[in-house]
Amino acid sequence: MARVRDYQSEKVWKFAEAGGKKLDIADYSAVFARLLQIRGVNTDTGAAAFLNPKFEALTDPFEIPDMQKAVDRIVAAIEAGEKIAIYGDYDVDGVTATAVLYSFFKSIDVDVQTYIPSRMDEGYGLNNEALKQLSSEGITLLITVDCGVTSIEEVAYAKTVGIDVVVTDHHTLRLDEKGKVTLPEAVAVINPKRMDPDNPLYELAGVAVAFYLARAIQTHFTEKLPLGQEKWLLDLVALGTICDIVPLTGENRILANYGLKVLRKTRRVGIQALSATAEVAVESIDSYKVGFLLGPRLNASGRLEHAKKSLDLLLSEDLEAAQKIAVDLNEINLERQELTERIVTEARDIIAKDPSRKSIYLLANETWPSGVVGIVASRLVDEFRRPMLIAEDLGDTIKGSARSVEGFNVVEALATIGTHFEHFGGHAFAAGFSLKKDKFVLINEELVRIADEKIEVEKLQPEIEIDTSILNTEITQEFISQLSLLEPFGRGNKKPVFAIMGARIADYRLVGNPAVHLKLTIEQGGINLSGIAFGYGEQATFEAEKSYDLAVTLELNEWNNRKTPEFRVIDIREAQK
Repeated sequence: MARVRDYQSEKVWKFAEAGGKKLDIADYSAVFARLLQIRGVNTDTGAAAFLNPKFEALTDPFEIPDMQKAVDRIVAAIEAGEKIAIYGDYDVDGVTATAVLYSFFKSIDVDVQTYIPSRMDEGYGLNNEALKQLSSEGITLLITVDCGVTSIEEVAYAKTVGIDVVVTDHHTLRLDEKGKVTLPEAVAVINPKRMDPDNPLYELAGVAVAFYLARAIQTHFTEKLPLGQEKWLLDLVALGTICDIVPLTGENRILANYGLKVLRKTRRVGIQALSATAEVAVESIDSYKVGFLLGPRLNASGRLEHAKKSLDLLLSEDLEAAQKIAVDLNEINLERQELTERIVTEARDIIAKDPSRKSIYLLANETWPSGVVGIVASRLVDEFRRPMLIAEDLGDTIKGSARSVEGFNVVEALATIGTHFEHFGGHAFAAGFSLKKDKFVLINEELVRIADEKIEVEKLQPEIEIDTSILNTEITQEFISQLSLLEPFGRGNKKPVFAIMGARIADYRLVGNPAVHLKLTIEQGGINLSGIAFGYGEQATFEAEKSYDLAVTLELNEWNNRKTPEFRVIDIREAQK
């Protein structure tokens, strides 16, 4: 018998709306068809394209502005024997983008150098000292990946030291005081953000932009890299695309879908070693394992040491050397996790004690390393459902990362008061910034003003986005197996969340060590279903005579070669009248 104590959810359940006509697809249930509708799939043809993405459907890379200019200059440099360098960024997107171009050039027998700046010493993007160093090494052509579109002054400086620059990037374009787009005077600026927002390429990650450049250059070197062989670069493209949290729809869905297939067969000993260290079977890699197990380890070196370590891993051809790097990355990631937990706790306490409950927070501390504040900001956004700017106090300068919520474009907000910042850049949901300490109070006040104007208070309440209701009778092994056709999951195509309404809690018990999780059996319509509620052990008890609504995800539990449907609880509330 269930112990007696009411548990009432504080979260708003928001059910998705399905536009267009109702789909009726042979071999798929009505619930599955509704999931497609919610994802904007309204025709049988659209369903076929969504469920079976085709590599051949990728857009011609030459549709991106300046692509032809970039290819002409790069091919000329190759033919003239010029020294070429790839200049990347220190996150997973930047490191994989660097690895994509390096691997591509190697496949067509072109030697190139790589350069990734130190997050701590150099910061994001191009810097003059690095350009001076590359020039002294004889570099005459520099290709940026995942950076460069806002480096107006640095690209101009590169010219003075004899370096031509081809920019490949995907970040928001820089605007001048009058709101006009300002581009660096590079040989070419390849950035899908120069295209219409409705263009299928608009939301590409930095690694995908680098891949499209490789595909364009490949048209001149098909005798060395036959068409189709470029697909072996897609393991890197999947890593960067999924970890950069771009929408996994349209073009990105094709890239991630094929990239995961290549990852499961990867030839890269570095990825094999990283997967082994993370206790991930290579053949089972999916978007979750990329985003939460492999990605954080690749990111760790750039956050606390230098991202070159992760690049060396991806490019390694020596399994033993790769295994040593993978173990090292694992240790760095453990350190990063401990740091993150401490900072989240400290920041949470500050926010919880603030009686004003601001609609946006800018927090800084001298013991919060800038390499991990982005993760902290993401965690706090999830918890408090407010944009968060979390930073390291370096004395005269404050340097940090911003993360945002749906409906509040954080980089546009920063641009509104851009003259007060030393540097900022990014996209709608994530940005980096630095500012002089004496501007901290002013910027804080201005951000609160902007957020108060743009964010509706009711939208700050935590929400659970639910795809659709489902009955226990509809939760079958076949249905859950079909859900895998919707993968890869990520932003824009989240793992489906279902509402099981009016269920009775038939049984529950504490599990885990310590026992902080709840193992549940629910009954609805005469059908019992088991599941788990992680972290609910101390908060939820139920009255036997009451009914409850559960927000859940579904999966198959495999035990002794037998698969059974199982749910994972996201939220529980008393059944709504």
